Amino acid sequence: MAFLAVALAGCSTSEEPVSEPPATISSPNFSNLTPLPTGFLDEDTGETYTPHTEPQWDAASRKSAVTAGEEAMRLFARPTLDQATWWEELSPLMNDVARKDYAYVQPQSIPANKVTGPGKIVEEDSASVVRIEVPTNAGTYVVILNRTDADSPWKIARYIFPEKD
Repeated sequence: MAFLAVALAGCSTSEEPVSEPPATISSPNFSNLTPLPTGFLDEDTGETYTPHTEPQWDAASRKSAVTAGEEAMRLFARPTLDQATWWEELSPLMNDVARKDYAYVQPQSIPANKVTGPGKIVEEDSASVVRIEVPTNAGTYVVILNRTDADSPWKIARYIFPEKD
């Protein structure tokens, strides 16, 4: 106890007033900034700036999403192929994360080998992400696709296998 009393005795209180934080914090105003010109080269990253078009849900977007989902499932459901051929043809349609997740899948482990009907959109909460149901001879798979902007193609993000009964 004596040690605690000595340690506390060395502490002093400040008589200086503590300033209060401002009542409101204003947001920065970016309206006066000029956008970068197309083709601008960032010297730090070496990347070239190109503007992106915000994706919108319209008939063309929906059709391209369904087509991409059907193609993604057709290329996935080929268990008779060797892994190298299967991967070479499928991986370019995947986003970066999916390429890492599916790089070591053996096509022989995939129960489906045929798409049996048209795909259909089951969730379109965002114009950048969509879930497509695709029926196969092993049940209905869900293919999740995403795109970075309106001018980019749909990329495979994930396959969800059919639920077991």
